[in-house]
Amino acid sequence: MNDKRATNWLAGMTWTVLVSAITCAIFASILMSAFYMTGLFDPDTGAADVSQSVNQRVEVLAAEVKALRENNEEISKYLEGWTPLKCRRELGVKEEWPLGIPGLGLPEIVPRSYLPLQGAFVCE
Repeated sequence: MNDKRATNWLAGMTWTVLVSAITCAIFASILMSAFYMTGLFDPDTGAADVSQSVNQRVEVLAAEVKALRENNEEISKYLEGWTPLKCRRELGVKEEWPLGIPGLGLPEIVPRSYLPLQGAFVCE
């Protein structure tokens, strides 16, 4: 009796899988034909069309990257004109910052000695 139950269970599962596979195939074909009729799905589109559209997108992105690089070069050339010179103070000159924090505000230049100074900075 145990063998008959196993056989019935196996037969029931087999028929269930078979019927569900056929039902899904029928509904999938109806759905695909409906998409084809409305123009949403075209089975004639091949890998060549997809490859061509990807290549066009890559070319557009490459052109955008080239334009951005040129723009960055222009900006860097512009900023080179505004780069401050690296200067060090001559001996005998001291800066006093108004708030006590170097780099915040404008410094007051105070000579440390009474030696005559020929220039305020030595620039490199």
